[in-house]
Amino acid sequence: MSLLEKLLSLFAAPEPVNIEKKEAPAPATSPNTCPQCGSSLFVEITGTVRRCAQCAFQQAVAPQRAAVGVPIITKPSTAPSACLNCGGTLLQQVGPEWRCQACGWQSGTNQPTNGVPRSQSESFSGGPAKINSGGFYTALARLGLR
Repeated sequence: MSLLEKLLSLFAAPEPVNIEKKEAPAPATSPNTCPQCGSSLFVEITGTVRRCAQCAFQQAVAPQRAAVGVPIITKPSTAPSACLNCGGTLLQQVGPEWRCQACGWQSGTNQPTNGVPRSQSESFSGGPAKINSGGFYTALARLGLR
């Protein structure tokens, strides 16, 4: 066998192999067997209808009701349903208080707290502003404003 014949035999297309896939139908007693074609491809499409994926036969079935557990009774929530300042519903819990993400109102201060404006930074004395972190006060001290 020459080198050319060896190369051609390496790159030649493989001979086709006959593979047959046969699915065994589900037993006739199985609830997932299609009564029309006998396939096992019977799937539930709604709570009361099942369809055969092979022949599209549809069958109505009795709805299966899920067991209802014991009801859980809890205390009513103390969370506000809307912001008292702007009426927005974007409320976020921050510690024991609630903060509106739309306007900055916090439930403990009864006013918007978006920090200290630059016009008041020279006369700012600390006070009850809750939105400012320790870094803000450090920056004020570096500027000599506190």
